[in-house]
Amino acid sequence: MGDDKLFLNAGWTDLNTITVPWRLGWGDDEKFDTLSAKNYSNLIAATRPQITTALGIGEDQYDEAGRIAIEELTTENEYRQRFTIFSRFGRKPLEN
Repeated sequence: MGDDKLFLNAGWTDLNTITVPWRLGWGDDEKFDTLSAKNYSNLIAATRPQITTALGIGEDQYDEAGRIAIEELTTENEYRQRFTIFSRFGRKPLEN
């Protein structure tokens, strides 16, 4: 991983990385799936001003892209959404 130098300079040893796919809408837990989709929907709404400005697109174009993204999150399709969660850990020195 690219952050090895940071940890090694701090004296850490036995560095490990775990990656876990966090799949949205893939489980038996409908409540979790619904909350995950709602969370992503809120993210789309909250980032509208920054993204429309950065990309130079209108709100209608952004809203349409957001609608499509939410549809992909909440329906069965071949493009199932997932986030990858990274966990980095190791042994911390007893003394600094």
